[in-house]
Amino acid sequence: FDPSLFHDDDGKKYLLNQLWDHRPGKNRFNGIVLQEYSVQERKLIGERKNIFAGTDIWFTEGPHVYKRGGYYHLLVAEGGTSWGHAATMARSRSLNGPYELHPDTYVLTARHRPDVELQRAGHADIVETQNGETYMVFLCGRPLRNRGRCTLGRETAIQKMSWGADGWLRTADGKGLPTVEV
Repeated sequence: FDPSLFHDDDGKKYLLNQLWDHRPGKNRFNGIVLQEYSVQERKLIGERKNIFAGTDIWFTEGPHVYKRGGYYHLLVAEGGTSWGHAATMARSRSLNGPYELHPDTYVLTARHRPDVELQRAGHADIVETQNGETYMVFLCGRPLRNRGRCTLGRETAIQKMSWGADGWLRTADGKGLPTVEV
C-alpha cells in the first residue's frame, strides 16, 4: 500500500512499503519494510527489513522517511482511513532502526475527538518551503453536522507544522489536531 522511495545522502535509494500478512488471525498490516533499490539494475537488492511494527491501532501503511537533525524520521498512516485515522511518527539514528515512537504517538489525528471539524485525518506527507517553513498535507473528511457522513468524501488538507527543540515534529499549536484555517 502506498510505497515511497527514500533518497539517502550517500546516493542510495530505498523502497518503503507496508508488509501484508495473509495468514488467518494475523495483523494483515504487518509493519513497514525497507529494501534498497539499485538504479543501475532497476530492481530491489539486498535484504528486506521490517523496520516498524506500528502501534496498537494497527493498519500501518503509507510510509515516508525524512532525514533531519541526524535522525531518520518515519511518518506513517495508521488506523485505517475512517474515524480512527492518524499520522504516526517515529525516529532512529539508523535507517534500519530501531525506531522510537514520537512522545505524542500521533503527530496529527482526530481520533476520539468528535468535536473537531476535520475528521479521518491521516495519511500524511510533509514539505518544507523555500523559507524553511514546514507544512503537512493529509487526507481528511468533513462530516455534516448531526449526520456523520462526509459528503465530499476524502479531502486533502494542509497545515503548518513546527520542529520542536526536542527534534520532533508537531502541529504549530502543539495540539496534534487538524485545523480548518491555515
